[in-house]
Amino acid sequence: MDDLIKNEKVEQYKLGWLFALIGAIFGIGVNILVFLNTYYNMIAAEERKAGGCGVIVEYFLPAYTDIGILGGVLYTIAFVGFLNKKSWAYSVATAGNICALQASFWTMVPALDGGIFPMYVFLFVPNVAIFVLLHKITGNQPWSRIKLGLLTGIAMVLAFMNGVAGTNRMMVIGWPIFTATQRLTWVAAIGLGITTHSIFNGIKEWTVPVAFGAALLEVAIGFPMAVASSISFEKFSMFFLAPFASLVILIIPWFPFWKKMFPPEEA
Repeated sequence: MDDLIKNEKVEQYKLGWLFALIGAIFGIGVNILVFLNTYYNMIAAEERKAGGCGVIVEYFLPAYTDIGILGGVLYTIAFVGFLNKKSWAYSVATAGNICALQASFWTMVPALDGGIFPMYVFLFVPNVAIFVLLHKITGNQPWSRIKLGLLTGIAMVLAFMNGVAGTNRMMVIGWPIFTATQRLTWVAAIGLGITTHSIFNGIKEWTVPVAFGAALLEVAIGFPMAVASSISFEKFSMFFLAPFASLVILIIPWFPFWKKMFPPEEA
């Protein structure tokens, strides 16, 4: 009986199968089609700029596609779980959505940078919609929690992007600060992704320290990376976005509204 969703929650879960099915179609089918139709075009567009980013696209676009396919597989598992009214279906769907969002944002950046249409928008926008609908309708989450999960999810995506861009700075330009810190941005991103999943599937005793540690790590390494990039290129660096988002995560628990978002046993 533990595997079955309680009777009073069956209605709450009734659209979960639909959101999971749509996510699976986009995560596996559309994801592969977009990759096949954009991969070499994006590499060529970046190489025309002679900035060394063509190499980054060559290796990281397939890696992001792998993450997207993994998200599609998790969506598929969740779809089966929802159809069979399994209690783990929502948790698996949340993991699939996190992977899908991670896989579909940065992939638009090199396309826009290279002056071609960002076809990955056809993956990102549906998964943002699934994020909201899945957690509001299926998970019956309050808006406050959805906003917090959105914040940690955005920080996760941006931190992972810093690792990708940092690879370019490290390999192509050879800046020591990126050689020292680039990999840790991915550690922070993983921690923020785990935090996002926990927000929607029950705050655990370890959730707060994981969130705090991941956000603090990104703040500690993200700001030096951003400052170095801004000074070198003499303009505002996109590296600032991830540490700024992480700084907000570190600050908000100190405000009174935090206690209203989570009951005492969860805060």
